[in-house]
Amino acid sequence: MKLRHISLAVAASLGAAANAYAYNPTAAHDVTVYMSGASAVDNQIAALLDTQVCEANKDYLNFAGGKPNGNYWGISCQTNTLGTKKIASLPANVRVLFIKRSAGGSAQGVSPLLANQAIAHLDVNSCGGGSPNWSCGSQTNILSDAGISDVNPEMFRGRNTPTGFTPVNPADVAANLIVRPVAAQVFGIPVNKLLRDALQDAEIKLGKLPNTCAPGNETEACMPSLSKAQVASILAGGVGFWNDVYVDDNGTQTSLVDFVNAAYRPTDTTVHICRRVDGSGTQAQANANFLGHPCVSTASLPAEVDDVANGPRAFLNSGSGDVEKCLADLNDGTNTATAPVVNTDGRTAWAVGVQGTEKNPTNSKNYRFIKIDGVAPTLENVWNGKYFDWAELTVQYPKTGLSANKIAVIEHIAAQAANPAAVAALNTSTANHTWGQAGYLALSTAGHTLDNVFSTANPVLGYTHAPAGASLDNCRAPTFNQDIAPNSGFTLGLPF
Repeated sequence: MKLRHISLAVAASLGAAANAYAYNPTAAHDVTVYMSGASAVDNQIAALLDTQVCEANKDYLNFAGGKPNGNYWGISCQTNTLGTKKIASLPANVRVLFIKRSAGGSAQGVSPLLANQAIAHLDVNSCGGGSPNWSCGSQTNILSDAGISDVNPEMFRGRNTPTGFTPVNPADVAANLIVRPVAAQVFGIPVNKLLRDALQDAEIKLGKLPNTCAPGNETEACMPSLSKAQVASILAGGVGFWNDVYVDDNGTQTSLVDFVNAAYRPTDTTVHICRRVDGSGTQAQANANFLGHPCVSTASLPAEVDDVANGPRAFLNSGSGDVEKCLADLNDGTNTATAPVVNTDGRTAWAVGVQGTEKNPTNSKNYRFIKIDGVAPTLENVWNGKYFDWAELTVQYPKTGLSANKIAVIEHIAAQAANPAAVAALNTSTANHTWGQAGYLALSTAGHTLDNVFSTANPVLGYTHAPAGASLDNCRAPTFNQDIAPNSGFTLGLPF
């Protein structure tokens, strides 16, 4: 823990001299928190900081400029400036610096904490520009104070182990980390728009979608579907070319590529997978929910090959924003992605990815979510037990080595992220799709009241991966929370 103690000593000395500096992100702060992990929740964490922590002098830091939510970003501000303190245990007029590393995904919010290993974070001393947006030119290796992951820490074993770390030992988690389940995040399967439109065209012709639908329609009624088994086959690399996917049209077997209108056909019929890197929580929950990994020792593993000759081509993306670029480049024939580069020759291709449903609510990017087994990835469908692709995310921090003020900020972020009112507000602002409300649900296991009719204003989930007081394990099949009072309104114990 030596490095952590040095870091705390430096922070304490800077805090004492804070009033000697002009207020900007490169000056001293009273409390500095470095968090690493899940990129999918960056919009939500940034919004919570903006509204539930910060009150004055807000500055936004990002690698290469702009507001938060790249792979390295931060917020600098003052809290407790008004009559009612945002964070009760902190004094008035506290200067807070929050730095977030999202590169590498959720496991970077788990494995480095267990290994006590410094990892790259935004170097505040490299920031320049002016309020409110600062551009920072480099990273520096620093110990994370806290982590956030799309799944519980014990999931990062097997193929979910990030490069440079060993598989997580559950006993080490129990011995060394405070773990706070925060909320249930709804995930989905995004496909690029070219494939979405092709699936719509095929399903309309087959009578699986209403004839009032047309390719390009953005409503839930016209949302195309793949089965869980079909998605699992694609994610596991079991399908190399779309020419090998056949449509049964009244007994006539036709390749999906040949069956759809020429306007929706790609120039490259290889299956493309815009997945995440090993260690991504988004990938880990997809591995568990679709492939059974690492929950079952004999489960299928996600594809990792880029097989030009035999297909499929799987691209391992560091962040959720990289998945968006991957899908869009293959849709548009462009070359904007850099890590990894997915398209250098202007081809178009049908592509499938993994993503949290809080992404792309305005349809401004050329990919769309699809239904799984005919069910859309909405909050209500998770709430009523019809949609399975979700997981409880967690915030964790070391049991020793952090100051009380750091812990106060971390616990405040975790608590606010779990608050149903805050979750509802974030869903409305960041995950209101044309096909329904998506995003996050608060947890009844955290003591929040469950309504007997679904409400977007009180999105509390009765299902859980931590039944009857057991520790959270997203490998479990979700079951209804047995601790809900018998008079809750559920005469059958389930929100049918």
